[in-house]
Amino acid sequence: MPFPTTRWSLVLSARGDAPAARRAMQELLSTYWPPLYAFARSKGLPREDAEDAVQVLCAKLVVADFAGRVAADQGRLRSYLRASLANQLRGDHERRVRQKRGGGAVIVDLEPALLDRLDAAAADDPGDAFDRAWAQAVMARALLRLEAEFTQEDRSGPFDVVRAYFSGQELPPYAELAAAHDTSVARIKSLLHRARARFRHHLQQEVADTVGEGGDVDAELAVLIGVLSS
Repeated sequence: MPFPTTRWSLVLSARGDAPAARRAMQELLSTYWPPLYAFARSKGLPREDAEDAVQVLCAKLVVADFAGRVAADQGRLRSYLRASLANQLRGDHERRVRQKRGGGAVIVDLEPALLDRLDAAAADDPGDAFDRAWAQAVMARALLRLEAEFTQEDRSGPFDVVRAYFSGQELPPYAELAAAHDTSVARIKSLLHRARARFRHHLQQEVADTVGEGGDVDAELAVLIGVLSS
């Protein structure tokens, strides 16, 4: 699957009101609505109100002048989107703006199963809930990059083992995995070793895509890993 050069460049490509610009913004928002929703829920909003808040923000961001106001040298995309939602929640015009901007149209589909998982974090500090969901979104995109790489380059080895490994599932003993996939233990170990190296590369790329030009990738990566480890 194709990936844009950076998330910030995706924001910039969303300038204007052309269909391509709207698609670019929808891709961006579809990736990062979970942390926005988690933030809203942790602020005490009921599920329906949190969904509305995310949709309102999405509708606002789709408006043509949004992308024209931001630039990759302004810092972390994570900070920008969180501040945007925080500013919105301080107002009381969400439903009026929702009708004005989209007539109630859904900008991003909110998956019920994912909402249930995010709701479990509602007791967290809003900033912690947002950062944890953001880190999970970045990790998920890095895993998608890795899967695309395996598919496109026909890398040897079963990707279901790799996916299970990075999803935190408990893997069977190497001997069982090797037998199940008609390979050797050495090949399974080599597969996971190569996958770890490539995953870290893709994770660094994803983080770099969200910190803007000249951003400190290592510092941002340390923050996200720390959030997931806490």
